[in-house]
Amino acid sequence: MIATDLAATTAAMNAELDTDPVFRPSSFWSELAAKNAAWLEQDGLQSCRRTVSMNYFNWMIMAPHHPLFRAAVADWIKHPSLAPLRARIERDVTIRLYTHDRPVRVGWAKRQTYKLFVAMLWDHMLRLDRAGLAQRIEEPEIGNPIRIHHRGRLIANDLCCAITEANTILPHVEKRERPRICEIGAGYGRLAYVISKARKGLYCIFDVPPTLNVSQWYLTRSLPEHRIFRFRRFDCFDDIAAELAQSDVAFFTPNQLRAFPDGYFDVAASVSTLPELTLEQVEVFLELMQRTSRGFIYLKQWHRWKNEKDGTDLTIDAYRFAPEWHRTLYRADPLIPSFFEAVWERRA
Repeated sequence: MIATDLAATTAAMNAELDTDPVFRPSSFWSELAAKNAAWLEQDGLQSCRRTVSMNYFNWMIMAPHHPLFRAAVADWIKHPSLAPLRARIERDVTIRLYTHDRPVRVGWAKRQTYKLFVAMLWDHMLRLDRAGLAQRIEEPEIGNPIRIHHRGRLIANDLCCAITEANTILPHVEKRERPRICEIGAGYGRLAYVISKARKGLYCIFDVPPTLNVSQWYLTRSLPEHRIFRFRRFDCFDDIAAELAQSDVAFFTPNQLRAFPDGYFDVAASVSTLPELTLEQVEVFLELMQRTSRGFIYLKQWHRWKNEKDGTDLTIDAYRFAPEWHRTLYRADPLIPSFFEAVWERRA
């Protein structure tokens, strides 16, 4: 039944994308999407945290010399603790990686390295978690995540990153009774999960299949108390406005963002998506984010990453904004320093 539903929704999403060719997946994502779709067909959505989500801002650290592992150790040295050494990881870990054609069974040494990395990352995140989200939000077992137990709870590097990002975004909507947030390219929905658990409001995801299928499946199950607006085709925004206003989480293909009114969202966000697009698509999304957000834009992207398939080689200076948008934050991401965090605010 899941496979049938996945095929049907994928076909509907692709048909919607075909109405506006600029939003069709880039060359980078066309190749990755084909591989992800094959994994979902073989392994099912129920194992998405060990397959497709490994490509969604997630790293399986395989060696102590990896830059991200070294960064985690550097922070641990500043705040030494035996707790990460006591963390536990399950014995049988098999994952999918885009660099391999077959499932990868992770050996003992690599599991220990990954466990230590995630535990150190978690402790670093706790020192940054001014909103106290880690105390209120549990890591779901939906999608069969790699199970690491640390400080008496299930943890994940996805949740570490999402909590840190939410700490940057949420202060910008604290005065809004029911904030509206949109995210361009949400992966399996980790940031949407954290923000939706932290604040009642409307969180809209704009993404391409099969990723949009995954986030819709995952968030529908991990947020059972929330009202879900499932992906569908619509002719004009007025056709969905009333139902959307009563929803908590909603799913759209990227072209559908064009239908949204000016200033509809309080915050527009994108995490590790823009360099994976064509230059034309980057310009279109930045224009749409500026038009549909009345308050803030949050970007978390590589400092520099060359997408050879689509000819993009972007730095912070490549993200251009209209004069009314002023950058109020720019820093290396505190957990994953290969990325920057930046916020722009609209001013009169």
